[in-house]
Amino acid sequence: MFLKILNKRKSLGLSQVALSARSGVSLPTLQRIESGKANPSLGTLELLASALDLQLSCHDVFVDWDELAAYGLPLQPQEIRHVRKTRENFVMAMCRVCSSFEQDRLVPDFSRKREALIGTLLAVKLHYVDLYKELCVRCSLVEQLLPRVIEGRHIKLKRLALAQIGTYL
Repeated sequence: MFLKILNKRKSLGLSQVALSARSGVSLPTLQRIESGKANPSLGTLELLASALDLQLSCHDVFVDWDELAAYGLPLQPQEIRHVRKTRENFVMAMCRVCSSFEQDRLVPDFSRKREALIGTLLAVKLHYVDLYKELCVRCSLVEQLLPRVIEGRHIKLKRLALAQIGTYL
């Protein structure tokens, strides 16, 4: 949503000062949001969206595990997917899974998928620091998914994930 607000502001030719005045959101808050240093409340997002003639909506997020396996999560896919492996597509897929995964413990093979996700997040955190920071900004749940104690299986899954994501990141 942050990127949509930023892009809409720019496409309308609005300065941050003008959007601040139009929305009632303070200029420093708006600057922190656009720089990725703030995690705005739903109320703040609604003010900004309304000022830009955007509408906020909530919907269920579908996690496609076969797509995630194609991006490099160490999982055996049910169906082979061909995806355009780019940094942006990877980030969007990881944000989808991180933002909805912990809420749905009824996912088939929850433990195995959680371990694969942890291994991939570790690979990104240790080898792609800027990308990891971007993931944390875009999805605040990323940090919560990592365990406090890293076990051997996490390291093995990290290596498997790194071998895949290292080919396109």
